[in-house]
Amino acid sequence: MSDSDLFENLKKGQRKAQEHFYNKFSGKVLAICRRYLADPYEAEDAMIQVLLKALEHIADLKNESSMEAWIRRISINHCLNLLKSTLTFKIVPISYLADEDSDLPQIEFETDYLLQLISELPPGYRTVFNLFAIEGYSHREIAEMLGISENTSKSQLSRARVLLQKKLQSNSQKNISNEQN
Repeated sequence: MSDSDLFENLKKGQRKAQEHFYNKFSGKVLAICRRYLADPYEAEDAMIQVLLKALEHIADLKNESSMEAWIRRISINHCLNLLKSTLTFKIVPISYLADEDSDLPQIEFETDYLLQLISELPPGYRTVFNLFAIEGYSHREIAEMLGISENTSKSQLSRARVLLQKKLQSNSQKNISNEQN
């Protein structure tokens, strides 16, 4: 089924189109939800809520070619709304952000491994890291979305990077010592 056929059939409320819609987008939406929500059950529940919300508002979408970006945006906003009530951000002096260079050796890691490390970050760090590093939002946009200052967004990102670097260094050193034994 083409995207334009899918779009038209969804607007008509056809069950087959809804099933096709679910099959096409559930994996992508779940991946987004898993990046923001550490609990896999919560992420799955959020995915279902996002898809239902998208189906309820499909008539609001002006152009079927932007359906994927529209659903992506709904997913991110839904996850952020879930997190807003529980997130707490620590204020860090701006001087803490001065050095973002890393002495982390250039080692390739599996995507699933990196995503696992990201999911282990505290919720505030994880949220800002995902929005900045994965979704590509600016600190200004993140600050507006989360109701925080730009400096708080920057400090959360910096701390997330430091934690990730420490975990990567620790694991790469473990791997090196295991290879030597």
